[in-house]
Amino acid sequence: MSEPTFNIKQSLVLYYYHHSYFFKVAVASCKKTFKPRHIHDLRLSMKNLDALLELLHEIEPRKKRLPWYPDRLGKLFKVVGELRDVQVLRSELNALEKNLDVKFGGFRKIFMSQEKDLTGKLKPMLKVSKYLDELQGIKLHLEEVAGKYETEQQLEQKVLRHIRLSWRESCRMLKSRHTASNLHALRINLKHLYYILMVLRDKKVIWDSLPFNPKELNPFQELLGSWHDLVVFRDKIREILRQKGKAIPGHGKMILLMEFLNKEQLRLKRRVRTRGIQLADL
Repeated sequence: MSEPTFNIKQSLVLYYYHHSYFFKVAVASCKKTFKPRHIHDLRLSMKNLDALLELLHEIEPRKKRLPWYPDRLGKLFKVVGELRDVQVLRSELNALEKNLDVKFGGFRKIFMSQEKDLTGKLKPMLKVSKYLDELQGIKLHLEEVAGKYETEQQLEQKVLRHIRLSWRESCRMLKSRHTASNLHALRINLKHLYYILMVLRDKKVIWDSLPFNPKELNPFQELLGSWHDLVVFRDKIREILRQKGKAIPGHGKMILLMEFLNKEQLRLKRRVRTRGIQLADL
């Protein structure tokens, strides 16, 4: 039995309902436990809704846009992102301790303390009722867009234009100097592009019209993500060393860890550059 097919309007509506429901479920899960997978799910649901909002704004700009920042969802996203970063750092620290056969107890305590502070800040924010107005705002914008365009072709052209412009900007960044700030901006741009393509994953007519192969995006995003995690890890350790200095237990080990992380991020950065240029020329 073949899967049902939807027009663009239906796809956008289904995407909104799926991820707003996913957001509510993730909030409920985080109220019970702050396990990394639940924090990841909450952050991902918000990223998907943000990508939808960006697409809607490109199709039909509002005089007053409804971005995450500095609204309640924006504040929630910021805290969830900070907590997610600390949890990733702890996980990477565990892996490095096993691979290098070295213990970094000083950093472990610092990360655990930061995680405790952030979960304390997040707890009072985990009430779905606080965010219903903003979810409703996205829904109203979606209804405006769905009601304005009478034909599928009109909406299709608007969506394709946004995707092509976003891809053109990504290619410009892929071919520019690969500084940390440029690569970070590229990572965000490609993620948003990927999420939007997921909204339209059953629209073969759009996928066939794209100037690139969407299936190439995810592996490259994962490579960029691995590089980004190492940079965040390295910068976090650099910040702690600057604040604590030699007072931190195992200071000499930390210097060696910094050197290791710096070499690894440079190795991944070279891979990003090589693959990025190939991707831009596809």
